[in-house]
Amino acid sequence: METENSIERAIAAAERDAAESNRASTAAAQRRASKSQRPVYASESKSQWVAFVAQLPHILVAAAIGVAAVLERLCSTVSTMGVLLMVPALGLFEAGLLRAKNSVSVLIQCFAGVAVLTVLWFVIGFSLCFSQGMFAAITPLLTLLVYYPLCHWVWGGGWLARLGVCDFAGGIVIHTSAGVASLVTALRLGPRVGFAGLASHSLAPHNLPMAATGAGLLWVGWFAFNGGSALAVGSLAASALLSTHVAGAGGALVWLALDWGHAGRPTFVGCINGALSGLAGVTPASGYVTPSAGLVVGLEYLRIDDALDVTSIHGVTGVVGSLLLGVYASSEVNPAGPDGSLDQLRLQALGVAVAIAWSGAGTWLAEELDGLDRSQHAESSYLDLAAFVKHATPTTDELFEGANLALGDVSPAAKRRSGQSLSARLASEIAEAAMV
Repeated sequence: METENSIERAIAAAERDAAESNRASTAAAQRRASKSQRPVYASESKSQWVAFVAQLPHILVAAAIGVAAVLERLCSTVSTMGVLLMVPALGLFEAGLLRAKNSVSVLIQCFAGVAVLTVLWFVIGFSLCFSQGMFAAITPLLTLLVYYPLCHWVWGGGWLARLGVCDFAGGIVIHTSAGVASLVTALRLGPRVGFAGLASHSLAPHNLPMAATGAGLLWVGWFAFNGGSALAVGSLAASALLSTHVAGAGGALVWLALDWGHAGRPTFVGCINGALSGLAGVTPASGYVTPSAGLVVGLEYLRIDDALDVTSIHGVTGVVGSLLLGVYASSEVNPAGPDGSLDQLRLQALGVAVAIAWSGAGTWLAEELDGLDRSQHAESSYLDLAAFVKHATPTTDELFEGANLALGDVSPAAKRRSGQSLSARLASEIAEAAMV
């Protein structure tokens, strides 16, 4: 019995010793494992950090490229919206400079032009020329015949572009062609009824605050037009913006000085026309030259009835700005552009000559097809819009004209008075009353 008990105790003791030995072995193994794993973990962590630091420049470059792409798209979007703002701005500017009976007509032309030309651009225009489509909406005359071909030749990789003719934002394609079209139309139609020269007040603007609002919005929109032509946010766009602003300010000052020297006093119409002339003049060169201002030549001595001075504000300045690009262009401003040289001046002159010839011929053809000539221009063309005239404020001269029309006054004396100022009309009325 005692022997059995001693055997059991021995077995139990052996089992305890084995269990303790197993626990000790397990603990030792765990300690060894932890000691061996700790250096491996630190080594792997260090290598991962080294790899991350090595890839960090590539990650930053990729992020910068993505941000730049977003900024370019944002720049194009904002610039397009800014150029679209120029449509109502142009309407206000032109409506303010015209007589009241013409104000609604020009507003309808601007907004209807946007609708028609937007559809035309998507249907056929983009296939002819691939950029600057929004600005075509504010040059609706002869868009299909004149603007699209010139746009392709200069901006769409056409023959003028391959020769090296430069036009950053539209001095040749838009302003020169529009100015020539306006000149041809004015010559074709002849002066308006009552036109007595640009020095006369017979066709005075009816709302200068409206014209000022339009001119201010056009100035702001010109930043989007010229700066957005860089198609990216950078030094080129900044230089174009600065050149645009300085040119607008310089143009206003130059025209004020010319007004002062010619008429003895500055005029507000001259100020806003000068500003727009400077903006138009710098348009082709804003992305190629350092900041400068444009000088404007008027048409007064030619006695041409250009109702909105499109020829002098856009045509002359577009030609001058395009030619001076060939003189003052600098690759330091735009590395992708040329430097000023005699060869570049010749190329710019070629581009200007092509634009003048093409726009003049296209305008004459369109006027001939439409049947617009002097015999039709003397008609009361605004009678179709008579229902809208009450929404515009008439000038004093138009009040007299309206009274004559209402009374059926179509006598030769009334026709003579149609081009007279208020004081001259009153004198004529008194003289006729005395004769009766």
